[in-house]
Amino acid sequence: MKIKIGYLDSHTKCPASKAALRTMKIVKDSLIEEGYELVPFVITNEELYKLQSLAIGLIANSCLGPLMQILEDNYEYPLHIYRL
Repeated sequence: MKIKIGYLDSHTKCPASKAALRTMKIVKDSLIEEGYELVPFVITNEELYKLQSLAIGLIANSCLGPLMQILEDNYEYPLHIYRL
């Protein structure tokens, strides 16, 4: 049984560069040669926006909170609007 690997070449809202496409081709060819099955998939604009919102939330929660804590620990209080 072949292992399936999904991949996304590019998207209209954030197209891949020529170098990235060339790299993807090299990697895909190598994986196929090793016996893997590659399955292309497409992300719609709606799905892309949902992923973008999710990524922004993750970044904000994992970066902004600790940064505010570091500021407070060093007695550098952020403006009231930025407080958690």
